[in-house]
Amino acid sequence: MLPARLRIALLFAAALAGICVVRTQAQDGNKLKALIQDRLATAVELEKVATVRFMNGQGSVQELMDARRIAFEAELEASTTAKARMAALEKYQAKMKEAESLAKARFEAGQAPQALLLTAKAERLRIEIAIEKAKMAKAPKAAGEAKGQAYQATIKAHESVRVFAQVSGTLKKQTLDIGDRVQRGQMLAVLDVPTLEASLKHGRAVLDLAKARMLESRAKLVAANAEVEAAKAGIGQAEAKAKTAEANTRLHAAQLERMKKLFADRVTDQKTVDEAKGKFEVAEQTERAAKAQWAMVKADLVAVQARLDQVKADLVAREAGINVAAASLEKLNVQQSFANVTAPFDGIITQRGYQVGDFIRSAENRGNDPAVFTIQRTDHLRVLVPIPERDVPFITPGMAADVEIDAFPKKTWASKIARVAGVIDRKTGTMLVEIEIPNPAGNIIPGMTGRATIHLERR
Repeated sequence: MLPARLRIALLFAAALAGICVVRTQAQDGNKLKALIQDRLATAVELEKVATVRFMNGQGSVQELMDARRIAFEAELEASTTAKARMAALEKYQAKMKEAESLAKARFEAGQAPQALLLTAKAERLRIEIAIEKAKMAKAPKAAGEAKGQAYQATIKAHESVRVFAQVSGTLKKQTLDIGDRVQRGQMLAVLDVPTLEASLKHGRAVLDLAKARMLESRAKLVAANAEVEAAKAGIGQAEAKAKTAEANTRLHAAQLERMKKLFADRVTDQKTVDEAKGKFEVAEQTERAAKAQWAMVKADLVAVQARLDQVKADLVAREAGINVAAASLEKLNVQQSFANVTAPFDGIITQRGYQVGDFIRSAENRGNDPAVFTIQRTDHLRVLVPIPERDVPFITPGMAADVEIDAFPKKTWASKIARVAGVIDRKTGTMLVEIEIPNPAGNIIPGMTGRATIHLERR
């Protein structure tokens, strides 16, 4: 039997050897990953160079195909999951379709042999076969991958609205009932609103009166403009007369001075001087009268201009009155349109609140009155799924989900999580999740129940 110290030493050496082996394996694994990534980077660079050469007319389709195949093989080797490998296959498939199109174009143009076209096609078919095989494979899912979890689900209409009347009135016409399908904007009901009809008549009369007053103001404006123009013409005439009279006065004043000098020199007699003086006085009076008339005409122009400004102001006010009356009438027309109850979107009537002849109060005064109609959109449905708190951390929008409805036991609707509430209801201990499914035929009815299988990603 070996001594105790020797046994301890041997065990310690064995442990060290084991650690070295583990470290060596880890180092080898890291080296392999580095080599794979280096090859992928080199292949990607090769594909870029081949693409640039081809675009510049320096490379051939065959060179481009070879570079793409090398890049695809490197990417496939670097893929660590089935999803990544499928993505690499689909990417390469798209590239080979493009290469096949290029080869076909070159072949038809007589620039490449048919063998190149057949090679591209064969490679494209090889990848498509690989993709189909991958889709058909039913390998068991590894631990940590998607796992289906079923939850109770309730179907709800994508949109649901209660339609109320926006004006009060008596239900005059209603041709639709529950179960009827309607389209956006379709007439659902017509209300009789007598007070609104009377208001409309009054509004139209007010607008007509405002228009008549505006026409009257426009006529007054034309007359006022004519008066101003006449006054301006009268000023010109009065000014001319005043200046003529002033010149005449100066003339007779000069003649009077000459007569006075001649009388002083005893060349003429006193009678001649008196006659000249009389003419001067008459001319002076005529000048004063002409200037007074000129001033009067100027004052008349100011008054006429003031009347013109007033007429213009009245016209602006009456045009504004037309706008006010038109706006009031437009408001009444809008209110009258509210007497027609229409559908807000395509859907189905699920409830009816009144019969023809019933009085319906407007939405703002309805109190606890029922809606005229309830309309639901059912061509697209929401599936409400309460998720228990334990599974909430694994739920994210976009997760795959399969919906089964009790009324259709042999059918499954494949969908995804559309939205997540993001809060847990403490009363139920669940978080609400919504899934959307199509319902073009309208076979699924809101309120139905079923199950939603969500493929959780448990981390």
